[in-house]
Parts: sequence; C-alpha cells; structure tokens
Amino acid sequence: MSHQENASARVNVKINADSLSNNRLLQQLKSTLALGAIASLSIGLIAISFAANFIKLSEYELSPNSTIFNRLWIASVVLSLWQGLMTIRDQLSQYKFRQPKSYTP
Repeated sequence: MSHQENASARVNVKINADSLSNNRLLQQLKSTLALGAIASLSIGLIAISFAANFIKLSEYELSPNSTIFNRLWIASVVLSLWQGLMTIRDQLSQYKFRQPKSYTP
C-alpha cells in the first residue's frame, strides 16, 4: 500500500468517524427536543386543567365578569409582550425571512 493510499484510507476513516459522531449528536438533539416538547405539553395541560378551579376561587372576591376580564387582560398583555420580543428578535437577526406569497393571483 503506497503512502497516498494510506493517507486516503485515514481520511475516509476520519470522515466516517465524524459522520457517526454527527449522527449521534443529531439523535441526542432529537431526543432532547422530544422531551422538551412533552414537558411543555404536560405543563400546559396541567395549567389548563386547574383554570376552572382558579376561577371558582377568584369568584369569592370578584364577580365572574371581572374574573374573565382580568384573565383576558393579563393574557393580552403577556402575548403582546411576547410578540414584541419576537419582532425585535427578527429585526436584529442576521437571517432575513421571505414574505409568504399570496395564494390568489
């Protein structure tokens, strides 16, 4: 085996080892993302299931209408702040997103 063939074989082995480690990292990332998604869904499910109990407790001090108004007001403030942060992040990002094309001619 010549020196050039030996070097070529070492490069192929290194490339195969790199691709294996990249595949392992990709699998670990996918499993981590899946666990994060399951955890987020579980937390959301628990929060929604306790909502009726919290409304019932709040009716001792407030009327049902004011309770619902406060829930909607707090949600709109939180979602508005979140949308504002996402807009700022998109403006500061180096990646520019394309505007979606309309479906109508």
